[in-house]
Amino acid sequence: GVQLPQPVIKQPDSFVDAIAAIKHSIAPVVCVETHPSGDWDLRSFEGTAFFVATDGSFVTPNHVLDGLTIPNRQIPCPTPAIYLPEDGVWHVDRASFRVHFALFLSQACKRDAHLDIAFCTPTAGSMIVAGAILPVTPVIFETSHPQDGSPVAFRGFPLSNAIPISAVGFVAGYQTEKDLGTFSVIIDRSAWPGASGSPIYLPNGHVIGMVLARGTGDGTGLAYGRIARFISDFLPK
Repeated sequence: GVQLPQPVIKQPDSFVDAIAAIKHSIAPVVCVETHPSGDWDLRSFEGTAFFVATDGSFVTPNHVLDGLTIPNRQIPCPTPAIYLPEDGVWHVDRASFRVHFALFLSQACKRDAHLDIAFCTPTAGSMIVAGAILPVTPVIFETSHPQDGSPVAFRGFPLSNAIPISAVGFVAGYQTEKDLGTFSVIIDRSAWPGASGSPIYLPNGHVIGMVLARGTGDGTGLAYGRIARFISDFLPK
């Protein structure tokens, strides 16, 4: 009989190495309460941040910072912070590693409500442990637009996870905005509450955007993010 050609099924590129590397570029945005004794109480998880400089400066969505100060918060936010494992390793068991909280002032962040981007720097000295600054790896931006169907991943701290989790999907398309051109990337993969701020990256680890929202209603199963060009241009020069 006639032998029909077999369809070629493209396998997603491996993200194992990129996921391992991006762990050193992300942190949860949290609310903490400080005590005179020097102890800390973790009150809530608010979103995800990723580092853009070795001093701990980071990017997160503007709406995450808005959520810190809304009047009808169920859990008050005494002090906003990010945290990192002191040994640099995100252990599977949260109880098995010590974390260091780095405080920041949301009112001192550079913010843009329309772009939904905020740039923050931890307060002076808050990234220092035992006389040394905690090592972080700033992300590398990829400002070109990967083609539809390109595999991407995002990694963050959704659902109050104390350690980061990852999701892998594909570029489903882009959204444009008048006078701004290509504005947002659509990912064929659902995000979760708290994933806002997660970097969206390629198998080589380069960041193409930041998760802003998950699809709802007819858009369930999709995630939406700001493209890297706007984030990169927003950073202080």
